[in-house]
Amino acid sequence: MQIPDKVVQNIQKNKVNIILAVLPLIISAFIFWSYFWPAWQQYKKNKTLLTQKENLIKKYQEKVKKKPQNLPKTKDPRLYLFRGRDPYTIVSEIQKNLSKIPGLSIRSFNIINKKPLKDGIQKVEIRFNMEGDIKSLTEMLLLFESYKKALRINTLQILYQKRGNAEKLRIILHLEALFLKT
Repeated sequence: MQIPDKVVQNIQKNKVNIILAVLPLIISAFIFWSYFWPAWQQYKKNKTLLTQKENLIKKYQEKVKKKPQNLPKTKDPRLYLFRGRDPYTIVSEIQKNLSKIPGLSIRSFNIINKKPLKDGIQKVEIRFNMEGDIKSLTEMLLLFESYKKALRINTLQILYQKRGNAEKLRIILHLEALFLKT
């Protein structure tokens, strides 16, 4: 089948018009594949990540809602309070226990805040600046996990430092403890 000469002549006459009609389609396709398609793919990826994170949050919220099984069974919660003349007895006791951990050195400590609660009990916030390695950090966390007094880690910052050939962790630890003045 042959194309009639009249059609070929028409196409040759209107070549510029045809190019001007097809050119926007080609430019639109180029813009779509260059900008919108990658953005669409990124959107789909972010959407799946968001649903995964939402499922993970729901899972952790369910775990938090469960009642802990290993609560101490005592009638007097005052047995778990730190006692002494001033809150520095808390620092002294914690410092004594931390000094037993090899590789951990306490650089400084501060009592940041003392907030009175009821019945003479105070909530004391303490900040420790320490240096150590990963093993001493693990031992410190295990020590606080097994602590028998009313003590909670509020914030823990771990910074990696390299001085020459020595590699250390700088540990900034904020603790909250309940204190009863005696």
